[in-house]
Amino acid sequence: MNFRQAASLFFLVLCSWHPQAFLLAEATGENHQDDSHEHNLAPPLDGNQAKHYLRRQVKNQKKSDDDEPSVCDSLEGSARGLCQSFCIAKNCPHDEKKQEGSCKELSGLEANFQKTTGLETLPCEEGIHDIYCGSFPASGQTECSGDAGTGVNLNGGVSFVEIGTDDNQQCVLRLTPAAEDIKRATYMVSNLASSTTAFSMELGYQIHSSEEGSHAHGMAFVLHQDPRGVNGGAHLGNEKIRGALVVVMRTYQRKAIDVLLYSTSEAAGRETKLGTIEGDPRTGGTAIGRLWVEYCDGDDQLRIYHDASGAQEKKLVLTAPFDLSSFFDLDNEIYMGFTAATGQYKDNHDVLDFCWKIGPTGASCSAFAV
Repeated sequence: MNFRQAASLFFLVLCSWHPQAFLLAEATGENHQDDSHEHNLAPPLDGNQAKHYLRRQVKNQKKSDDDEPSVCDSLEGSARGLCQSFCIAKNCPHDEKKQEGSCKELSGLEANFQKTTGLETLPCEEGIHDIYCGSFPASGQTECSGDAGTGVNLNGGVSFVEIGTDDNQQCVLRLTPAAEDIKRATYMVSNLASSTTAFSMELGYQIHSSEEGSHAHGMAFVLHQDPRGVNGGAHLGNEKIRGALVVVMRTYQRKAIDVLLYSTSEAAGRETKLGTIEGDPRTGGTAIGRLWVEYCDGDDQLRIYHDASGAQEKKLVLTAPFDLSSFFDLDNEIYMGFTAATGQYKDNHDVLDFCWKIGPTGASCSAFAV
C-alpha cells in the first residue's frame, strides 16, 4: 500500500466516524481523487470560507432532514423554488425574523411563477375564495348607497355614507354616528362550511368624533349562529347574542381587545373570555386602524393582528385557543359582520374596507394574502 492509498483509507475511516470532515475537506479542496476519475469539486476556499461553507452545508442537510411535505412538492426546478419563495413570503408577518423587504416581493414572484409554468394560481392559493374584499362601493358599482354592492345586510340604521371634503370624499359603512345610545350591526352569510373552515378577515376602520373627552363603546367583528341570522344582535351595548365568536375593540373605560365566546343555549349572553390585550384601539382624527383575525393553521388557534396608529402594520398582538368545528354547527349557516355601540359618550364607528376570505379546512396561513 503506497502513501496515497493509506491516506485515502484513513480519510474514509475518519468520514465514517464524522461526516462533517468530508464537508470540510470538500470545501477546502483537499478531497483528492485519482486523476483518472471525473469529479466535481468546489474551488478551494480559504479557512474562513471553508468554515462558512461547512456551517451552510450542515444547516442545509439538517433542513432537508426536517422538511415537511409542501404544497410545492409536485413542481420541479425553478418553478418549485419560486412557489416556495412565494408561499413563504406570504407568511412573513408570522415570522419575526423575516426582513420587512422580503414580504414585498409577492407580485414579482407570482409573475415569474406564471411566466415559468404557464399556471395562473400558485398551489398555496388554491381553494381560497374572496367572499368580499375591498373598499366601497364594490367594483362595478358607482353609488355609495344601498348595500353598495357588498352583500351586507343593513340593520336598524346602518348605512353607507360619504365622508371627507368635497375634493376627497370616501364611501364608508357607518355603523353608528357620534350620537348617544345607539346599538347597530351588519351581517352577511360567511360561506363557512365543513369543507371550508379556514378564514381570514381584514378590517380597515375609524373610531372618531370631533368632541374631546370620553368615548364609547367600540366596534367588534362577529361570527355567529344566532337564530336571527343576518338580523343578529349588536353585542356591544349589552345587546344579547347567541352562538357567537366576537373580537371586540373596547374604547370606553377599559380600553382593550377581547376575544369572546357566547353560548349557543337559550341563556344568551353567557360569556367566555378566550384572550385579551390591553391598549386603546380608537383611531381618532383621520388615522386608519386595521384589525386582522385569522384561523388557518389547523392548530385550533385564532391569531389577532392590530394597529391603530395609522401605520397599518400587521402586528401580532394576541393568540387565543379556538376550535371552529366544535363551537359552530357547520351544517347550518354562519354569519359574519361588524357591530358597534355608543352610550352617554359617543363616536362615529366607520368601516372603510374589509376583506373576508375562506379556504379549505387545514389551509395554511400562507394561503391568505398578507
